[in-house]
Amino acid sequence: MLLGMMIPMLTANCSDKKSAEKTNAIETTKTKGAFEVNFTRFDKFVQVTKDNVKLYKETDTNSPTLVRWDQDCLEGERDENSTFYQWSGQPGKPDYEKTTDIVYNGEILAVVGEEGDFYKAYICDKKIESAYIQKSDVKEIKSAPVTADIVEGPDWFRGIEGYIVKEGKYKDVIMYDTGGERSLTGHELHVGILTDGIVVMPDNYFIDCREMEEQNEPVAFKEEDGHIFLDYNKSAMHEYEIDPKKLSEDNIAKIVEIVTKNEPKGMECQYYFPSETSDKLFPFYFK
Repeated sequence: MLLGMMIPMLTANCSDKKSAEKTNAIETTKTKGAFEVNFTRFDKFVQVTKDNVKLYKETDTNSPTLVRWDQDCLEGERDENSTFYQWSGQPGKPDYEKTTDIVYNGEILAVVGEEGDFYKAYICDKKIESAYIQKSDVKEIKSAPVTADIVEGPDWFRGIEGYIVKEGKYKDVIMYDTGGERSLTGHELHVGILTDGIVVMPDNYFIDCREMEEQNEPVAFKEEDGHIFLDYNKSAMHEYEIDPKKLSEDNIAKIVEIVTKNEPKGMECQYYFPSETSDKLFPFYFK
């Protein structure tokens, strides 16, 4: 969703840390409730306070800096290989555009270590797992637990309306209909769960949403050419999209079944930072 705009965070093996480096708590645990997936918790965050901030390979401003390469392709053709990171001085690939201004003023990063005048954060790339940022370029900020009211509150950051199941077997399951570059219809259903004050959304499914005016039943699931569609008629709509409040428990059960069928290939964890904003959740991405 925001992969091209921000630095995704990633958990990592910390066994190679220098003795001088202070590590911050990183806890890998499971969600609780309607479905279980592993996710990573962070307990320390910083926000970038300047423009043109660099990420370094080492705790030295003379060390190589992080570079992002983006493939020149249409939005609908983008995939996990469309972006990659490497250190400055290394050659790129044909048809990829180089970006050195990676972190922007106001961006939030998860901290997993610190050494001297530098914090250490992780990015979502298989070859480069971590980068250092100067403490003088950021400020520490605190997260607060996400609540159901926050989930369903205004989210101008992503332009969506969230819905959370309030009771029953599927309590705390979250759903929202959002535009998707992979979508054949322009809308896809994102599903997650509120657990221990964090919204966790696994990336192991794809559900296309489409309006079917002549359909008798309010909601129906169909699979076509390996693609799963959630079809709905006007009785299950809110404005121009599906209304999750009108999904039955059987509908939600089917959605959860789809979401938990395969192991996640990625994860989005959404945190709330009340000191910075009162109307959005901030996502971190993992692979």
